[in-house]
Amino acid sequence: MKKVLLIINFCLIFACCTLSASSQVLQFFTGKEGLEAAKSNSSYNSPQLIAFMWSNQAYVPNIPVIGTLMGEMKFSGSDIGKANVWVYIFRDGNNSSKYEQVAVIKLPELMGGFTVVSLNNFDLVELLNLSTKLQIDDTELVDSDIFVSNLVQNPDYINYQTIIDPNQNVSYVGVVAMKQAMLGMEAEKLYWVSDTWDPPTYTDYACSADYTTGTPVTCMEAVDEIDEITSTPNIEIYPNPTSHNINIIASSDIIINSLEMFDMAGNFVCSFDIDSRKLDLSKHSNGKYYVCVTSNMRKYYYPVVISK
Repeated sequence: MKKVLLIINFCLIFACCTLSASSQVLQFFTGKEGLEAAKSNSSYNSPQLIAFMWSNQAYVPNIPVIGTLMGEMKFSGSDIGKANVWVYIFRDGNNSSKYEQVAVIKLPELMGGFTVVSLNNFDLVELLNLSTKLQIDDTELVDSDIFVSNLVQNPDYINYQTIIDPNQNVSYVGVVAMKQAMLGMEAEKLYWVSDTWDPPTYTDYACSADYTTGTPVTCMEAVDEIDEITSTPNIEIYPNPTSHNINIIASSDIIINSLEMFDMAGNFVCSFDIDSRKLDLSKHSNGKYYVCVTSNMRKYYYPVVISK
């Protein structure tokens, strides 16, 4: 999964450009505020919204008066959840196999207000492995300011952004459905999603929430065999494989804040009493799982195989 995420994020990085001083005329707006402008500029007679997002790697070259634009979003203050560019993906209501993306910025009213701009030639559906089967009902959709407000108050998000990896910024925010289950999100289901990607360590940290409420926010870090052996505290889990129970042995200086189990797709399976050191896995199906031990504000993942 990490290799896929690595390819996705490298593909999103089109260029490294400095934002022009003239771009200060750009206004920030929420995702729903730009939707009507995007719809009215769709080439389809019956456009159906299937996804939309802001990305800090969105690169818009040669905007009149503005120059070059790189995506930016506000994560605090009165403009929280507002961005300087949103990308909307529409499916053709008369041909469900066709889709297009429309990027929108907002200029002062005297300069035209909401304006459609052209991104470099790339396909977000293919890059992010998005589903095109579901249509977003914008009457039920909660706006980006609500989701981002809930996101920045989430304890797991705060721990990751301020304590675990303070140098990393959110890569994208939007409403999407994935073709495959990953990072706590079911396949073919719409979510508000934020994603933080860290190229030096090849880790991906995603938070998601119901697209109609923006809550509850659930955050998860992508894991694989590389993660399992790095920065691991003095904790031992045995027997492994197991047919029934596993035991957790931790040194006296280890404080365990939570014990959880996830499947290989990153979906939450169950949680355990933090005072328990014998975990009953007998009710779960055969296969590989991850036991997540949270200690001192950091999550550590241990592979466990159930074989009966």
